Amino acid sequence: MNRTPMRFITVLALIFIFIPATHAADQPAPDLKARLRTHVETLASPKFEGRLSGSRGEMLSRLYIAQYWKGAGLKSAAPDYLQCFDMTTAVEADPASTATLKFQGTSWALGLDREFTPMALSGNARASGPVIFAGYGITAPEMHYDDYKNVDAHGRIVLILEHEPQENDPHSAWDGTSLTYFSDVSYKITNAREHGAAGVMVMLDGPRHPDWKTRWSAWRQSHGVYDAGIPVIYLDYRAMAEKIPGLAEQMESWIKTTDENPARRTSLPLKLHAELDVKLQRKRARACNVAAVIPGRDPKKKAWAIVLGAHYDHLGHGEIGRRDAQHSGEIHPGADDNASGTAVLLELGRLLRRQGGLDHTVMLVAFTGEERGLLGSRYYVEHPLWPLDKTLAMINLDMVGRLRDKIIVFGTETAAEWSALLPKAGFAHRVSSLGEGYGPSDHTSFFLKKIPVLHVFTGSHADHHQPTDTPEKLNWNGMVEITRGLLRLLEQLDAQPRLTYQASTRRHGSPQMASGPRMRVRLGTIPDYSYEGEGVRLMGVKEGGAAAQAGLQSGDVIVHLGEHRIRNIYDYTYALGDLQPDRPVPVEILRNGRKLTLKIVPKGRK
Repeated sequence: MNRTPMRFITVLALIFIFIPATHAADQPAPDLKARLRTHVETLASPKFEGRLSGSRGEMLSRLYIAQYWKGAGLKSAAPDYLQCFDMTTAVEADPASTATLKFQGTSWALGLDREFTPMALSGNARASGPVIFAGYGITAPEMHYDDYKNVDAHGRIVLILEHEPQENDPHSAWDGTSLTYFSDVSYKITNAREHGAAGVMVMLDGPRHPDWKTRWSAWRQSHGVYDAGIPVIYLDYRAMAEKIPGLAEQMESWIKTTDENPARRTSLPLKLHAELDVKLQRKRARACNVAAVIPGRDPKKKAWAIVLGAHYDHLGHGEIGRRDAQHSGEIHPGADDNASGTAVLLELGRLLRRQGGLDHTVMLVAFTGEERGLLGSRYYVEHPLWPLDKTLAMINLDMVGRLRDKIIVFGTETAAEWSALLPKAGFAHRVSSLGEGYGPSDHTSFFLKKIPVLHVFTGSHADHHQPTDTPEKLNWNGMVEITRGLLRLLEQLDAQPRLTYQASTRRHGSPQMASGPRMRVRLGTIPDYSYEGEGVRLMGVKEGGAAAQAGLQSGDVIVHLGEHRIRNIYDYTYALGDLQPDRPVPVEILRNGRKLTLKIVPKGRK
């Protein structure tokens, strides 16, 4: 049955409810600063619920963007301006999941979401066996620490604590009071499985963390697809302490001894048996890029397009990407990240349309799914609305609202002409030019298709991915400067018949997929976070990097690296930690369904 008419009526109602009349581009024009501020304050308002991709807040946001461009006279580049796709938005535990413990002849079923919760990183699996305590679940030769020393985990259910030794000691070798790579629960799960565990029970030690319950919802749901292959649950410390006499005292003593001297830690005998049965459900939803087009004026140049992009999605109520578990459930407004870039994109579209466009065609795309792993821009380059071989360049706007002393522009080495063009933008502030074409934002998807890119950025800050990223902290005059400067840059770019693509092999501190004390190497791989199968599929490989030199390609699925089977991105991170610079290891991949084994020589991190 076709339900389009009813949906259309609903959509129109939502638009008129949530978009103030002053937003329509055909209204008497306020100045640019006022328009930018209105866009940000609207998109970052509670009504838009943090704009999580696949959510109601994302739907309201995309309708706002589409309606604004329509009112400004921009043509739709997709049906109703929307390029939509389905994605997995979450992996959640099924209510049928169970956990049963047996202690000294007495069995009891744990209460779901009261005494235990399945972790969404778990496998859809079941296991039973004796329970063995493995401390923090860490194996760190470089720290002379191994919780599995003299512990046989094969075929057993491993009980581990969250965090790491000496976490409250500012002088600790474990990076003081900052948590290291080894504290990451995904690492601990992989390490347990590598030691033969049949299942894992994770417990935040109550003596040091009375606020442990704030972690509960964080592990109840995952917004990626990561299958550990074994059942994993999260335990209520207090419930365990009540049911098992002496457990609290034993745990406190063990933690104290380990904190005083990690080398002196002892085993903690448990007379427990566990049966775990974890069932998981995948939630799927529709997400949409918003795309408009301004046709070119020149009969020859209009066949080529300049893509202007910014992601409009954010973290919702902290379901993904939040920096602190204590803020779970709070709206993350994302004023700078990236209502600011979206606002500039909206105004670039309006201003370019008002001046009659450029000689080249201009594609404007507000991407969704960036916070989940560049899903929207990845979908666009695989299903382009303008031919990629006729795309002159892509300019990305991400976090442009906190201009202080400089404007940072990535990608300046991706085209030979950028170094001459960029100064002509006439920015009042100093421009810091960084050549790298890769990075954790949507320009990467285009650069991997050998398209010259720029990424405009005003720098990170303490409010990044926090509920405190709010509109009043933005520099509105700075956003006006960036908008006007980009218009001048586009005029200069428009005069170019073509750009000369360059591979850009130098790194300028772009974040790695994984880091930490064990990360001694770089492989130059760029994972595809939209992939839902087993292994790690590559969006691309960095030219000149170890992966490229080994012969890895975009689309390859890594299923084995060195001694480790790779089920998911966490396994891949774990395996990277075991690699040594310049020491060759085999890498097994699937390429077009065919299994290949290559040899890769990791490069040291500088």
